[in-house]
Amino acid sequence: MNLRKLPSHLDESADTFFPRCYLFSEMEDERTLCNDFRLTGAISILKWVIYNSANAPQSSGTEQGQMNTNDTEGPKATLVTGIKCVDRLDKFLKLKDFDPSLENTKLVVQKYIEKPLLIYDTKFDIRFSVHLCNNAIQKRLKPSAKRNPLVPKESMWSSNQFQDYLRIKGHGNIWQETVYPSMKRAIICSLVTVQAIVQARKNNFALYGADFLLGEDFKPWLIEINLSPSMSRSTSVTTILCANVQEDTIKVVIDRKYNSKCNIGRFECLSKQERKYLSKTAHSLQATILSKDK
Repeated sequence: MNLRKLPSHLDESADTFFPRCYLFSEMEDERTLCNDFRLTGAISILKWVIYNSANAPQSSGTEQGQMNTNDTEGPKATLVTGIKCVDRLDKFLKLKDFDPSLENTKLVVQKYIEKPLLIYDTKFDIRFSVHLCNNAIQKRLKPSAKRNPLVPKESMWSSNQFQDYLRIKGHGNIWQETVYPSMKRAIICSLVTVQAIVQARKNNFALYGADFLLGEDFKPWLIEINLSPSMSRSTSVTTILCANVQEDTIKVVIDRKYNSKCNIGRFECLSKQERKYLSKTAHSLQATILSKDK
């Protein structure tokens, strides 16, 4: 899937929700990465000079700070391995030399979000909408002795708890008014982009989990979409949420097949396309449905 090739009728740009991303095994993407890296490096130097000489507050997007850092990872369906943060172009170009096993691997390079929103000085991401944060990492995390004691012991909140935190911090209903609608638009764009290559299989379905990172300006960035996200009830949050997702998935997959107006629990229909926009292989994707935490 290439989110840079959004259908024109969506009137959206992937640059508004998806960090710069490159498939390093493609020569065109490799050249684009090199050009973008050099341009970003030059801009970062200018920012540093202006900021330090004028001592003025930095005004820049959340994606691009002063470090020009990128993540590299080998993509898999449900698990990403071998993630590296790289801040030098020559390190990118030498990756395959250091590790011959990467020669035939679709190595993904993604721009690191350098100025993320923090919760009590702690970085987090959002699993839409099973849970807040990547549980595959958090369940093995040993909290630092310096970590703010207000950060939950399980390193996880439900969306309602996160919304309460935002209100306490004086951000009002920014979740419902800005963050959540932007996340939904990103998901719709992602599914519409890929629908033409989805192979319809009768009596089959798939469950996906989308990971978002919020910038300091509360702009959500789509980091990745995982196939068959973990339904492990490893925390008090996932014990409730995963059970809800499993129960409501049955309602969507089975009940809705025979009654389009049936109760679908905590899921909501985000988009119904006009038939003129549907490809021959995408008629089973007429409704884009996502889980919503309540």
